[in-house]
Amino acid sequence: MSANAAGLRGRDGDTSPGAGTRRKRTLSVLLATLNGSRFLAEQLDSIFAQTFADFDVIVRDDGSSDETLDIVEAFRRRYRDRIWILDERGDRTGPKRNFIALLGSVDTPLVAFCDQDDVWEADKLSIQVEAIASAEARLGKEAPILCCSDARIVDARLGTIAESFFDVHGLITQNRGPLILGRLVFSNIAIGATTVINRALAQKCLDVPDAAIMHDWWAALIAAALGEIIVIPRSLIQYRQHGDNAVGAGVAGTKRGSNGIRARVEKARSQFVSSVLQVAEFQRCFGSVLPDSAKSAINQIAGLPSRTAFQRVTTLIRNDALRPRALQNALHIYLAATSDLKQVPAPTAKERL
Repeated sequence: MSANAAGLRGRDGDTSPGAGTRRKRTLSVLLATLNGSRFLAEQLDSIFAQTFADFDVIVRDDGSSDETLDIVEAFRRRYRDRIWILDERGDRTGPKRNFIALLGSVDTPLVAFCDQDDVWEADKLSIQVEAIASAEARLGKEAPILCCSDARIVDARLGTIAESFFDVHGLITQNRGPLILGRLVFSNIAIGATTVINRALAQKCLDVPDAAIMHDWWAALIAAALGEIIVIPRSLIQYRQHGDNAVGAGVAGTKRGSNGIRARVEKARSQFVSSVLQVAEFQRCFGSVLPDSAKSAINQIAGLPSRTAFQRVTTLIRNDALRPRALQNALHIYLAATSDLKQVPAPTAKERL
């Protein structure tokens, strides 16, 4: 693919035909930026320290007003044809649309989503590339495959807050076995900042609807329903929390007292309703091609608005869509029974097929 065809700008801003030809790589690292100058250099250093080297980095900036693009240009002078900028102008899109624009600019066999403020372990890509190759050997390259990992949660100075994102949120079963669709409906286990996907999945993610909460969650639903999610139980990134994260690790403290509890419940309710809306949209987009096992779960959860409170709870239990911890689960059941889901569109007969 030529850089110009994809709207990519190479070293020194040169977009001439000769300078605009990218070497065919195995993997593209998609880096979405916005005012990330504080930590960006450290992240780029960790990317270029990877033991797996057959990749380039594609950057799309969402309108930074700091030195973010200056840092990208400095790294591009160091690594020449390893960094490209998706040269777009327009309104600020937000992280979901930023990543989707990046995804549409590449055609490599593998794609890694990358946040601007984390630090990668040196063997991150090597481990994930090998895992996806093994899965494709079993399932074929037409199967949509996503590989994600655990993450060590750290503060702005990389001091450890928690050794395991999975353990903090109780997201993975004790044996850390394969993910099933029900668990993904209300909680995105696949941390976008750790995720690598294959070409088959990337092609299905090029048109992400507005109802999708985030690009990585949408990709995880597709992989769980139509292909496979591979979970690496080891922390392959240092997931930095610093107060300005677009999407954080959810470990910050909450206000005490009734106001704080009420705010937390209402935030969880909003997330619950958004999750059901996302499933209804997922059913609309993929209902006709889902295998029977996934179709049953998606149809039942998309149908929650028409069910009684008791039926909603039993639907969650039947589809293993509960939360892993007692307090989380109690809140989850309460939200299922009491949330107003009138805004969720009723599925059509065709979508239920």
